[in-house]
Amino acid sequence: MKPSTEKEIAGKLREVQGRIKEKGGHLTNDSDLEAEGIGEKIAGKVRKRIGQLEKEIENPLEDSAWRYGKFEVLDDVGGLCLL
Repeated sequence: MKPSTEKEIAGKLREVQGRIKEKGGHLTNDSDLEAEGIGEKIAGKVRKRIGQLEKEIENPLEDSAWRYGKFEVLDDVGGLCLL
């Protein structure tokens, strides 16, 4: 699994953990636990977004050229040329 995917998954898990803590703190009237949950939820969102951005950066050729079909196979060179 790519590191960016791992970061996305870890971010989502942390976000869910934060939501659980936030709701638990709200139900028990524990403002410290609720605040901790909010912080974890935000940290999870940030980590998830970092993973998404890394995924976009990992393979720009795939994200742009392959998606829109703007490439040409160069048989004599054995490579690709972006158009």
